[in-house]
Amino acid sequence: MLLALFGNVRAAREQFDVATPRWVKLQVASREAELADDADRAAALLSEAIDAAEKESDKAELCFRYAILGHVHPFVDELRGANPGIASELELIVELYTNVPGAEQRVRAQAPKNPRLSLALIGYYEKNGKTKELVFIAEQAAQEWGDAELWLRAARALQGEQNYAAAIERASRAIQIGGSDWGNQFDAYVVQLECGSSMGDFAAALTAAQGLLRVWPDSLSAQWALIRLRHDSGDLDQAYRDWKTYRPTPRIADDATLWMLLFGHHGNDMATLAEFFEIVTKFADDRHVRNFAVAALTMGEGLTEQSPDITPDKLLDQFEREYPGENAFRRIEVDPDDPASIIQQMDELAAGQRNPAMQELNDKLKKGLFPIGVAAKPTGRQLAELINLGHRSPRFAGPIQGFDESAAVDAAIASGGVVDVTALFTLTVVDRDRAQFLASRFPRLISTSQQMVDAGAAREAFAREVGGVFIPSGPDTPATFSAQDPIELRIQRDNANSLYEWFRQTDRVGNTQFATEVAQRFGDEHDPWLTALDLAVQRDLPFWCDDVATRVVAREAGALTFGTPALIERLRVTGALSAADADAADVDLIRNWTVGVAFRDWVWDAAGRDEQYAPQGLAAALLHSGPEHAPDKIALMVKAAAANITLPDHVSAWTGIAASYARDVAGNAQAAFDNQVIVMRNLIGQQWMDASCLVFVVNGARGEISRWSEAFQTAFRQVFLALVNSNGHHVAAPYAVGLISRLEDVERQLALEVIMAR
Repeated sequence: MLLALFGNVRAAREQFDVATPRWVKLQVASREAELADDADRAAALLSEAIDAAEKESDKAELCFRYAILGHVHPFVDELRGANPGIASELELIVELYTNVPGAEQRVRAQAPKNPRLSLALIGYYEKNGKTKELVFIAEQAAQEWGDAELWLRAARALQGEQNYAAAIERASRAIQIGGSDWGNQFDAYVVQLECGSSMGDFAAALTAAQGLLRVWPDSLSAQWALIRLRHDSGDLDQAYRDWKTYRPTPRIADDATLWMLLFGHHGNDMATLAEFFEIVTKFADDRHVRNFAVAALTMGEGLTEQSPDITPDKLLDQFEREYPGENAFRRIEVDPDDPASIIQQMDELAAGQRNPAMQELNDKLKKGLFPIGVAAKPTGRQLAELINLGHRSPRFAGPIQGFDESAAVDAAIASGGVVDVTALFTLTVVDRDRAQFLASRFPRLISTSQQMVDAGAAREAFAREVGGVFIPSGPDTPATFSAQDPIELRIQRDNANSLYEWFRQTDRVGNTQFATEVAQRFGDEHDPWLTALDLAVQRDLPFWCDDVATRVVAREAGALTFGTPALIERLRVTGALSAADADAADVDLIRNWTVGVAFRDWVWDAAGRDEQYAPQGLAAALLHSGPEHAPDKIALMVKAAAANITLPDHVSAWTGIAASYARDVAGNAQAAFDNQVIVMRNLIGQQWMDASCLVFVVNGARGEISRWSEAFQTAFRQVFLALVNSNGHHVAAPYAVGLISRLEDVERQLALEVIMAR
């Protein structure tokens, strides 16, 4: 009968046999009518059940149900003689359910010491949608009589109000009180699983799923719940291990979609092509299953089995024939002798994907003025994928200008904090032992499951990468396909795998409901980049993030924030890192394109030596380092150019970087011009400068200096006059003419005007 009371009439009927009393069958039929909102029939059947019952205790129990329907059965008068209290209770319950004035107050006054009245009142509040009152009475009664069922009633009510954390706690009490023999353990774990999933607390949901499997190891729904939770929390590897443990067959399309996803990663290690095709056929009505099935066959891993009957082409033919116009995939005709036609077809499929506004966004991202996560959605890439693709681009991890981040570091070291994907990526690219040391400074690092899912998807994207990038056409640019360096692709794949493993070392928490206004303003719960900063604000925890623009958003929302450069600086100050180790850590950051490391000339020079002064990480650090110590920084750029005099492109690059830096740190246009003249003068006047190198210098500077002709001529004049003053015109002039001999006509003429003016 409990099955019927909880709404599962069919299951209750399946328990019937020849020995089942008639009154039980009538009671189940009454419950079925009640669930169908046929109150009159429900009452009539229950009255008939009371008449059919033989035991007085059974009749009394049925009279309780009859009273809840708002009726007093004649048997109550018979009951009154021996049990006047029970008869009065039943009449009071009828008054409650028929809304007699004052009845609710009388029942509520007696309920704390009367379990029947408590149950009646709980049912009354449930019927009338009074959840707050229901929970209060249910918890009061559960506490009084140690009743697991009442704790579960409270948990379900709280779940209905979306008070998920409280619902999980009440369900835990129900499980604890009910013990291993309690018949509703499974339902209590279901409440915990559903609540944990709804609030993004995958740890709680996973614990509940494991509890379900302890109670009912053969439950397919529990097995798939565990596997799906592994997937949703970003742990696809463990999802497959759990699948291998139970090997459940899909029951519904969602199961089949996840099965196809796993098959795409593990191929014939997981199933045969015949098993694959059986599941595809069973769930082919679902477009997600079809799409994942095609992806598994065309881009999947581990497919060692061959079958002439199960090929991507045949599967596509079948789906296009049976579900025309309902499929997400498209075919293109591949002609190896006509690559332009392939690019054209891809561009047609990607119509509208290139947004002209992306140029402005890219410009801001290149200067660290916009959170990198903002670019994920318009580019159609994962956040972790974007970060990885830009691992040889400036990563703006330094402190927010004007703010001391040491307090945030101290707080995180004391109690732990929330870590962003950008900071975990820093741990991915720096020295492994150093990364482990930095991570171990914190008692707890919390990440969001959404960012781990994103990192897992990025890992899959790099695993599928064929070694090139397709860029759709724009308003003024054609579509292109650029081949990728295989070594670079291997590095990106290694980074993607390592980043995913770093997430697995953190405590992951789901964050599906943003609490901060600033997060809601910038995006929604589908934007992984916002989940970590919002979680930090929700839990009042420090936020470790290596994207300064994201930290600005987090700080606006009220979070304490810091980046890895500030962490290392604080460890240096407190002595947790020796000066030598801190210097080495800073060098590591600079070499890995980190912007914002505190300037120490010997440290930055060491980073340059490690890179053989190629215009890489050190160049990024210098270009975006601000005006402090500007003369020393320009001197380091000149030194880097000098170290590359046999590499024309490097000399040009360092010259352009120095000219750009001189412009960017100036307060106004005239100051920028003056700074750039100083840079050009320093370079032209170097002892290593010759006719070939001057060409490289001019080529590097020309595009970065707006008043180019004037700046070049002014700088050349200053160098030439210094030579004249020290060596005389008769020595300076021939030297200068030789120096400019390989310049283009415009620059050579400007220089000749200076030489001839004397």
